[in-house]
Amino acid sequence: MLIKILYKKFPKVLFFFRKITLVNKEAEMQLLPILCHEQMTSLDVGAKFGMYTYRLNQYSKKVVAFEPIEALNIALSNIFKRCSVDIMPLALSETSGEISMRTPLYKSGNPCYGRSTIEKNNPLEFEEIKGWEEFTIKTARLDDLLIENVGFIKIDVEGHEQAVLDGALLTIQKYKPAFLIEANNSHSENAIEKLFHWAKDNSYLVFFMNDNLILPASKFDVSYHHHQLNMENFILIHDSDTERLQKLALFP
Repeated sequence: MLIKILYKKFPKVLFFFRKITLVNKEAEMQLLPILCHEQMTSLDVGAKFGMYTYRLNQYSKKVVAFEPIEALNIALSNIFKRCSVDIMPLALSETSGEISMRTPLYKSGNPCYGRSTIEKNNPLEFEEIKGWEEFTIKTARLDDLLIENVGFIKIDVEGHEQAVLDGALLTIQKYKPAFLIEANNSHSENAIEKLFHWAKDNSYLVFFMNDNLILPASKFDVSYHHHQLNMENFILIHDSDTERLQKLALFP
């Protein structure tokens, strides 16, 4: 398909186009100077087109980006080959091995890479698609990769975020990184509620952005903020991380 050829042949052109047109730009990106640590490693789990990878590289000592889709992995490897960025052709999960990934197809036949998922409970139901293609990818537990000095983790995996966290508990307990996590109840049932419970159980405080304000999870109304305003990004900071919490309180 044309889109696959473009990503393989002209990755830097497509990346530059996305950057200057602000495609995939999110409000939470302005928090990365607070969430990242210039002397620590940041992880981009579900790197997709590299819009977060690019920004994490500005505020981190090193970046490890996880992207199992071949066309995107090749593109990212070309884009960031001169940077302190490692591109891993893996999906993070709670087990290591192989799993089936589904990539939705638009009615034109082009792949919708940004909605690809290994989450079996994600129904992939939205108007623009006519079906999906399925292929096998490799998975790994973050804990098994023994990545050191982890200061920040961004997770955008279309409903599989809980499995990513379950496979990273030792790393999380050791480094207590900050997080930016997408959770959407249409990707996995009660994904937001499960994330909030996980955060509480692991001594993390949860925040979200609304009109450029940082608000605590206690102010998040699923019916309004999620179902009506489509908010799905959450900031998690360990309750012992007073430095980051103070900086967040002073934002903007």
